[in-house]
Amino acid sequence: MLMRLILSCTLLFALNTGAATLLPIFDSHLHYSHDAWEQLPPKEAIAILRQAGLQGAMVSSSSDDGAQMLLAEAPDLVIPVLRPYRQRGEGWPTCLSKGPNASPTRMARRCSVPC
Repeated sequence: MLMRLILSCTLLFALNTGAATLLPIFDSHLHYSHDAWEQLPPKEAIAILRQAGLQGAMVSSSSDDGAQMLLAEAPDLVIPVLRPYRQRGEGWPTCLSKGPNASPTRMARRCSVPC
């Protein structure tokens, strides 16, 4: 009986590992700001992502230029993601979440109008 159980478990394991499905790789947190694109131009960055087998990448940058450059290079791969900062080093803009000027529209415009 024990031998039958061991054989059954071994067979079940062997069948399951052979039928494993490869899932696409998706990077949900990728930064590409000015210091990155100065070292690695957009075309080369996209080539590296494709070589790694990525099927999608959510990209943010301060300013938004880096994400937009990668999007222009690979719209099938890159999903630009909003960062609330116009440039590196800024804190969370309180105008986005507090006061009479707070609004989703202002957030979408990345607080381009002074608070």
